[in-house]
Amino acid sequence: MSMQKLVGCGVVAAVLLPLSAALFVVVSVLAFIQSLPGGDLALAAMDHFAGREGGGPTVGSLHTGWSAEEGSAALQPYEADIEAASTRYGVNPRLVRAVILQESGGNPRAISRVGAAGLMQVMPATFAGLGYDPARIYEPSLNIEAGVRYLSNGLEAFAGDVYWAAAAYNAGIAGARRLKERYGYVPASFAGGETRRYVEAILALTGGK
Repeated sequence: MSMQKLVGCGVVAAVLLPLSAALFVVVSVLAFIQSLPGGDLALAAMDHFAGREGGGPTVGSLHTGWSAEEGSAALQPYEADIEAASTRYGVNPRLVRAVILQESGGNPRAISRVGAAGLMQVMPATFAGLGYDPARIYEPSLNIEAGVRYLSNGLEAFAGDVYWAAAAYNAGIAGARRLKERYGYVPASFAGGETRRYVEAILALTGGK
């Protein structure tokens, strides 16, 4: 082979190799992005954690360290409503208490920037969809009842599995179902880790039951 042809081959190789490497990187990045949960689910979960006003847990700082005494004191005014709703809809009251502590810290006036309101941080559309007057969303008894009804829907959707019911309460039933079908668990990458931390906090408070 002539020197001219060798030089030509060298030039082609020098150009193609970097292009091939760059293409490989692009394909790898696209594959990684494709493997992540859908952006719509992530945004939904992040919305669920848009800052509570007036006390209680806030964005990125879930109160996972409640002692039994703290939790009992925070929820004591609502115990009758918790027990009544739990009995009516067949939900373990321990799970209801855990959700309230994580959602609002026991603050009946808690509200997120996206409008989730009350002790169980129920969205007004969900509240109304369950047949309640949106103007009464902050009433503890109605807010707890609506939240417990929604929680019971999640438990029913996942055959009583508290892990997935908690995920559903945070990211929506459809969102939790998509995560379960695709991964079988809640990935740490989903919604910045908020949903998994939420689920872990609920399990810690309920003892997994």
